Amino acid sequence: MWSLLRAPQVRDYMFQLEAHLSEAHRQAQRLIRQQANLGGALAEFGESMLGLGKFESGPLADGFSNLGEKADSLARASQVPRCSCSSIDASSVAASPCACGLLY
Repeated sequence: MWSLLRAPQVRDYMFQLEAHLSEAHRQAQRLIRQQANLGGALAEFGESMLGLGKFESGPLADGFSNLGEKADSLARASQVPRCSCSSIDASSVAASPCACGLLY
């Protein structure tokens, strides 16, 4: 009898939990997209600094080159790991999680 009295409460809790988890998933996907965009912008910045370093001379060229290399390094480190599961057709799926937890 105790479990029958609590069944509606458990059901309501499960619905609320599902809604919260869905929102958390949505926000996590948004953060992943934002991280990818920032990584791309950082890579472009690094390329620009490397280009500037080629046109300058002396310590200024060294500074631009060092900045460009560091920016490229950070851009590579911020890339989102992608799934390499052989059973997935990555061309037909857009940025959704795989069973392994990575993105396609």
